[in-house]
Amino acid sequence: MVEAIHVPMRVLRLEEIGRDVFRVSLRPSNDGFPCYEAGQYLKLRMPDGEMKPYSIASAPESRKIELQIMAPRRIGSRRPSVDFLSSAKFVHCRMPFGRCRLPDDDRPILMIAGGTGISQMKAMIDSSIARNEDREIWLYWGGKTPESLYLDDEFSEISIEHPRIRYRPVVE
Repeated sequence: MVEAIHVPMRVLRLEEIGRDVFRVSLRPSNDGFPCYEAGQYLKLRMPDGEMKPYSIASAPESRKIELQIMAPRRIGSRRPSVDFLSSAKFVHCRMPFGRCRLPDDDRPILMIAGGTGISQMKAMIDSSIARNEDREIWLYWGGKTPESLYLDDEFSEISIEHPRIRYRPVVE
């Protein structure tokens, strides 16, 4: 397991991809790229000094860092995390953290996620594809409404392009 390090990041983009869900694209501001495994998370330093954990939604092979942040409106329509990221040019992170990752064997995998918990599953599926693995992956992703499954089209396309990956959306 790699020890967590401080990584300054440039905020490249912030976009709403679903109701109250935002994709944050980051790139390390130094020359290197941090070492992490698909499924791990980072901690983002907020203006008050709090380190907020966010799963990394991008595979290490992509050479980018993507986060998916649930940010429902607060009193007065404020979204502290989104407000901060929309105005920041650089952020400070510590990474990697967590033991969730693809196993080192070729056994089939069952993934179950709800809401933005899909982000680490997305990273692991993207990494599996990038590594040309043959293992079967079954993904069940739940949400309250069809609209809350903000990556439904993407996972549907992945399951068509890669028949070993079976995607099942689940709505309450």
